[in-house]
Amino acid sequence: MSQPGPSAVAVKPLVEAWRTCALEKGREFMRSGEPAETIAKVALYECREERRIVAEALFRDHPPIAASSAIEQIERSIRDLMISIIVQARSK
Repeated sequence: MSQPGPSAVAVKPLVEAWRTCALEKGREFMRSGEPAETIAKVALYECREERRIVAEALFRDHPPIAASSAIEQIERSIRDLMISIIVQARSK
């Protein structure tokens, strides 16, 4: 099994900060009654500064296509996680 490269290790706490921000914002909007997808979009928008920091780190260390792809994948995983949490919480 290969170890993550130095840039992956450096970006991990930045991604975690973005994820944490989005989850906190999502929690704030969860009781609004809006659809989970809408809440996830708003929460991600509210955390655009954390996204920018992750993007800068990725673009500094990777080719543009790879950095863009990574950002999209990270954003999708955060969105999907938020939607899952919201749907699960509302079903209780």
